[in-house]
Amino acid sequence: MDQQKIEQLKELLNDIHSGLDPEEAQLRFQRDLGSVDARTLAQAENALLADGMPLEKLQGLCSVHAAVAGKNVEAIHEADHFPGPLKDFLAENDALETFLQTTFKPTAHGFFFGGGSLESFLEALEQLEGLSVHYDRKENIFFPILEEQGVTSIPQVMWGVDDDIREMVRDVKKGALEGADANVLHGKMPQLLQEISGMIAKERDVLAPLLMESFDAEDWNSVAADRSYPLQFGVAASPFKEMKGPKREKKSQEAPAAPQNRGVSLGGQLNFPMGSLSFEQVDDLFQNIPAEVTYVNENDIVQYVSDREEMIFPRPSIAIGRDVFLCHPPKSHAIVREVMDDLRSGRKDQVVRIFTRGEALLLVRYIAVRDRQGIYRGVLELVEDLRAIEGMDEYLK
Repeated sequence: MDQQKIEQLKELLNDIHSGLDPEEAQLRFQRDLGSVDARTLAQAENALLADGMPLEKLQGLCSVHAAVAGKNVEAIHEADHFPGPLKDFLAENDALETFLQTTFKPTAHGFFFGGGSLESFLEALEQLEGLSVHYDRKENIFFPILEEQGVTSIPQVMWGVDDDIREMVRDVKKGALEGADANVLHGKMPQLLQEISGMIAKERDVLAPLLMESFDAEDWNSVAADRSYPLQFGVAASPFKEMKGPKREKKSQEAPAAPQNRGVSLGGQLNFPMGSLSFEQVDDLFQNIPAEVTYVNENDIVQYVSDREEMIFPRPSIAIGRDVFLCHPPKSHAIVREVMDDLRSGRKDQVVRIFTRGEALLLVRYIAVRDRQGIYRGVLELVEDLRAIEGMDEYLK
């Protein structure tokens, strides 16, 4: 890492934040730096955060950074040689730009200036919301790998802008649905479109080179295998062949030692598909869920109840191992049986009840528990007093 370049870039970015004209900044960048690799840009932004620059301030000039630094970030591979997941990610942006030019902008123009319907505008907004899935993939698949390597500034800044864009889309859609003044809605469009275009540029000019510098074959294989976030805007996945190559040094995945003398230890870690937890950590997680938890297994036997000091529905320890129907008065059996049968059969995946009990407004959810093969494994009951949520009383007025 060229520390001198990091310091020069950090100074330039600081000056931009202090009001340096972007065009002058661009000339200075080219004169003093020529070009930088993506990790140098990331380290410079990291350093600004470490020096105390508020994340919001760094986020506020995300588009300026992309304009000034982005085109001067060294792309170490031609786009044609990008791994499939990155090629698809950038193809989504190309398709998004096409959608904006050929569909969204003409539809919005028709809605605001005549000749277009509200329904068409809302449909275009719903299509535009696909960018949230595109951002989800970046935030939840790409960013964790970068953050593991100490690259935190660019993910944090981009995620903040992503959320701003999501909020602007929701705000315009909500206004359109509620019949807000068309002039007010039209006034929000330039910033929305500018922020989307700015993020497209930063993903292309900054993020893509950074990913190419930072990810090894194992990382790309992992990204390609994840199907959590389907491709948007009509993009089809590129063929992908498992990559091989040298591996970067990974941070240890070992969990910290579990606290001692805290209940019964099962020994070792409980390994899950997405991590591992100690028995003590699992117990802590359950006790801090803001709801009372009861689990009834596939044989209708109560197998777990929250062990909390204050319970809306107190459960005696004798309830454990008992038939769930015997835990209810006879007049409730028909209702309980209907709920259990609906969840067991698959007619429903969740049953929700909302009712008052004294001063409490209770939300009770019965959720079917199914394994990864879809086999029924019981029912999870969550009980929460909505009035206990700070600010809820004002919301409910």
